[in-house]
Amino acid sequence: MRDIQELIQEKLENESDGEDLADFISEGDGEDMAEIEEPVKCDETFPLSVFIANLPQVGKEKYDKLMTVISKLIDKAGKSEKYMPVNPETGKTGGFVIATYEDKDAATQAVSILDGMSLDKAHTFKVVKMDTFDEITNRNEEFTAKSSIQSFSRHDFREWLCDKNCREQFLLRYQDETEIHWHDMMAGLPQPAYCGEREKKQKKIWCDSKVQWSPQGSFIVTFHKPGIALWAGPDYEKKVRMAHESVRKLEFSPDEEFVLTWNGSHSSEADKKAVRIFRTLTGEQVCSCRTPTVAPGGGEFPHFLWSNDGKFFAECNETTIFVRDTADFDLIKDDDGKKRTLKYDGLHTFQWSPKDNIIAA
Repeated sequence: MRDIQELIQEKLENESDGEDLADFISEGDGEDMAEIEEPVKCDETFPLSVFIANLPQVGKEKYDKLMTVISKLIDKAGKSEKYMPVNPETGKTGGFVIATYEDKDAATQAVSILDGMSLDKAHTFKVVKMDTFDEITNRNEEFTAKSSIQSFSRHDFREWLCDKNCREQFLLRYQDETEIHWHDMMAGLPQPAYCGEREKKQKKIWCDSKVQWSPQGSFIVTFHKPGIALWAGPDYEKKVRMAHESVRKLEFSPDEEFVLTWNGSHSSEADKKAVRIFRTLTGEQVCSCRTPTVAPGGGEFPHFLWSNDGKFFAECNETTIFVRDTADFDLIKDDDGKKRTLKYDGLHTFQWSPKDNIIAA
């Protein structure tokens, strides 16, 4: 097809007034139409159409019969136009139908009605909106996992250590109130750091039952019926929540990388999630188990003891110590790669060394 410049040149050659017309013609190739006017974008969506897959593949002799059967099912959501193509190479249908309804609600209802419906033992419908089908077929062949886990930075969690007056913080819990104050010797009175002002404005209670510091002072943990919440930073903002109903006790790993919660269930109860371990920065649950039979330090808690560097945690019963690695939360392995436990007759208790990954039993 000839371009516009060729057509103009032909006009100049054939008309007597060509010389006058030439005065108005640009010597360049012309302007890009996209720069003069924004191009019109066509609607490439198909909100009224659904893709119905896993149909029988039949020849032309059974085409009409199959169309009659599936039309009764497809039209339960409303009237529709149907397209069931035939593969010219095989002479059989492609095993799918595209149905286009009169409105969006009918198309949505069709997906709900038809998806998972069985035509016979060998054919169960898989139905999606046509736009969804296009998204699936246009995906990148190389899979890239998207993390749904949110995390946060700890850059300001020890900000209180930089206080110019070298003050410490302490916490008060009374009735429904939870307050954090500076211990100010020069002022002679406690100075408020944060007393739940944001929550009070929203007519909420900052903490339902009790509160606890993390071992390094980076976090405040508030206890609630659905679980616990971690607060940190100079303004004590909520950083993460961890779901464990009716938490009774908790402990951090020494490096504050993990939080262990316990709901108070007895070891004889069949509660496989009585103890849960969460990753502090994300709130991700990484491990859960029943309540162990022994609390190595005596009393009712804790049932697990952490190594000084937080890389291992261990529990015991009357004969065995079970040591797990926090890299995969599985039992430690020997040189041959076999899972290993530490067995002792008449085991009473054990303890980690305060400096090295050594256990005394």
